[in-house]
Amino acid sequence: MVSIFALGITIHLRRRKARQSHDFEILKREILDDNTKFNFVVFLSYCSQDSHVVDNFILPSLNTFLKKAFNTRKDLVCTGADGFVPGMLIIEEIHRCINESLVIVPVITPAFLKSHWSLRECVDALERHRQVLVLMEQYTDTSGTIATIKHLIGQYTRASWSFNEGQFAIRPSWNAICDGIIQTAGESFRNHRNLHRNEAVELARLVE
Repeated sequence: MVSIFALGITIHLRRRKARQSHDFEILKREILDDNTKFNFVVFLSYCSQDSHVVDNFILPSLNTFLKKAFNTRKDLVCTGADGFVPGMLIIEEIHRCINESLVIVPVITPAFLKSHWSLRECVDALERHRQVLVLMEQYTDTSGTIATIKHLIGQYTRASWSFNEGQFAIRPSWNAICDGIIQTAGESFRNHRNLHRNEAVELARLVE
């Protein structure tokens, strides 16, 4: 009985691994296609007051690990600093960058929680059925923030980081974080396909 159970578990794990590998190849082709709707895996949302930590530690690491995973030189992380078109409305650029990305990664800090635009990016990402993976600074008090952030922190696992005396540390590892991003990107892509498939079915029904 035990051996049969163990065999069943082994078969299940192998099938799941094969399915994940298949899903990743589909996601990879989509991201690297020049004509794709999605130009980025990640939209990195952060407050400008935290730009030193983001620009020197978080953004380079994210880009490096994702490029390696996707075997490409293409930048896979979008930020407002580089992605927003000068002269356009901020809210329109937020919408565009989120639409072109599969996962939003908010860098949550005390400054982030006081920023209207940073919070707006999280809300808009969820409204557009994007997955969210949180990078939160240690000891950040979220008790007074909006319900959306409380929901994200209360319902989903997150990465935790600190920056003390010039030393940056993050848990879990960047490898684990990027694995999580790839899995959530796959979920976001499936949500996108299912949404458009349902819209096409509904349109066909109305035309009949």
